[in-house]
Amino acid sequence: MRLRSGEGRYRALVLLTAAVWLCAAAASGGIPRTPPDLGPLLATLVTSLFAVSVSATLGLRAGAELALGGAGRKEGAVRSFLQAAAAVPSVAVGAAVLIAWADLMHLPAGVWLAAVGLALLNLPIAVLQVAEGFARHREIAEAALALGADASQAARAVFPAARQEIGQTLLQVAGRALGEAGLVALLAGPLAAHGEGALRAGATLAAALWYLEMQGRIGTAQSFWPVALLLSLAALAAAAAELLFERRQEGLMR
Repeated sequence: MRLRSGEGRYRALVLLTAAVWLCAAAASGGIPRTPPDLGPLLATLVTSLFAVSVSATLGLRAGAELALGGAGRKEGAVRSFLQAAAAVPSVAVGAAVLIAWADLMHLPAGVWLAAVGLALLNLPIAVLQVAEGFARHREIAEAALALGADASQAARAVFPAARQEIGQTLLQVAGRALGEAGLVALLAGPLAAHGEGALRAGATLAAALWYLEMQGRIGTAQSFWPVALLLSLAALAAAAAELLFERRQEGLMR
């Protein structure tokens, strides 16, 4: 129940922050009359959902393998590599992806490349945190293995007990993906934000705010919709995690 209560407090905090900010913007005349540009919202959803999906698939599997001994004698080396990868700055990750993609393979950069970069940025952290969560309940896996289960079955047995750690990991990945601007700046080019199409360059909300800040317009009405939409997405992410947790609890009680 701690995960559920934590998500509820997080969602309430986000909504309270949004309400205070909206009131302050209204008092200063900062609310624009024009509707929001849906391009940045769509690009933010694409990049964030892709990063969370990769972490939820590869991260969960690799984390379980690492925690339950699937890496064998190489476990120490794998952990050291993941810790080093998790400490790499996001701009450095973006530069490496851009060099491999654009300079070596001569392929165009864009929002989908930013989604791949965000997934690579978050994957080491997701693996390490999931592994830590599974390791806390290693006795369940050992009991399952003693009863004749294989490694995959043992991991599934541990999953319900580690749901809090897994939920926190996915929330953190979603938060980092929603707010990342430096990597997107390299891979989707926010300085060329006047292109065509919904997924045009500089499309994510965080990158749009970064672009406004570079132009010295972060405090103007143009920043209203990016901030409002980012706060709304953060609240929705917490609400979605809470709903999934409740569904999981209902399934375990049946």
